[in-house]
Amino acid sequence: MGSPQAMHAAVAGATALYDDPGRSLWRLDADAPHRPVLLVLTQVEADFTHIVEQAGWPNVAAGRPQGRDCGGLLSRVEAGQRYRFRVTANPVQTMASQPSGTGDGSSGVPRERGRVLGHRTAAHQSRWFLERTARWGFEVPRTGVGEEPDMRILHRERLSFGKEKGAQRVSLQTATFEGVLTVTEPKVLVDALTVGVAGRGRTGAVC
Repeated sequence: MGSPQAMHAAVAGATALYDDPGRSLWRLDADAPHRPVLLVLTQVEADFTHIVEQAGWPNVAAGRPQGRDCGGLLSRVEAGQRYRFRVTANPVQTMASQPSGTGDGSSGVPRERGRVLGHRTAAHQSRWFLERTARWGFEVPRTGVGEEPDMRILHRERLSFGKEKGAQRVSLQTATFEGVLTVTEPKVLVDALTVGVAGRGRTGAVC
């Protein structure tokens, strides 16, 4: 549970029998700390038996994998509809790696790629999310005192893991957002639901 790399490998194994399984999105919810729930959205029918056998309750009915076809729901998405959502993302920013004016590519001098850093404060993470909702096909309505966005950060976490033995560790600063959305661009939202929202980790799907 503490390693996105290990969880990604487990999720990928659920569709490994297909030559082209497409992209899978997942989110781990631990609202009940002793009974966490793994939510996965796949493009093909998946088999999660190996995850249940290794980390679940194979002999308990409530612990068996439960699957639903969400095609019907996605086909009914229309502008103006409202849904509750929860999505885990990896809010990041790109910091310039060289002083301004030393090369932007237009003069033939290539600009060095900037460093990608995760947003660490709740305020910056919320702003990162709200600034991108339009490109994901929805908006978060502003309600209540001060017309604050109808959204909150449910959970924030810093994950650190090594991709290979002896390699430099990789860190992800994740945030789980929960609230209400209003559909503005149905097709764009469906794409975000099935492909994932921006963010280097891209672990979460709007549900």
